[in-house]
Amino acid sequence: MPANTVGLNRRAYRAKRKIQVLRGFSPTEPTKLSFLAEPDNDPTLIQEGMALVLDAGKFRATEAGDATAATRVFIALQDGNAHDVIAAGKLVGLDCSDTYEVETGYYDPAGVYTPGVLLTVAANGLFTVADGASELIVGVISANEYTPNLISPEAEASADNAVIRFTTRLTGVRTAS
Repeated sequence: MPANTVGLNRRAYRAKRKIQVLRGFSPTEPTKLSFLAEPDNDPTLIQEGMALVLDAGKFRATEAGDATAATRVFIALQDGNAHDVIAAGKLVGLDCSDTYEVETGYYDPAGVYTPGVLLTVAANGLFTVADGASELIVGVISANEYTPNLISPEAEASADNAVIRFTTRLTGVRTAS
């Protein structure tokens, strides 16, 4: 994204497609688990749809060791530098311990994502296939990886529109060591 985006439509400069919450979340009737926290020291590093953890009371994108160390994982509902986040000083994260079905572009493209595949987190706020020892399971793939049709006038001009669809299921269970 260009350094000076004042007055520009940031949506046109997204690297990935915006998150879509398909089931389980109604912002006007908040009966599901979500969480508000300040974004990390550099809020531009948090993008809508990324995997987040709480670090000293602030959200940050997941890092390499979080798959085995984290106990709670969230999904960013807003960019860290969105106008609402800047004004309120807080970012909304969906808690993966509740049940949502989401589509996000923030995943490791090296994985094979077919229904039933277990997900964990990786560096840079990405979701990835759980295949290592003692990894925290945060979700289950519910549809094959795909690129949605972008026929809407509001579709983002993006370099990468491929998404994964998964159901959150953080239960605290880790893969076998």
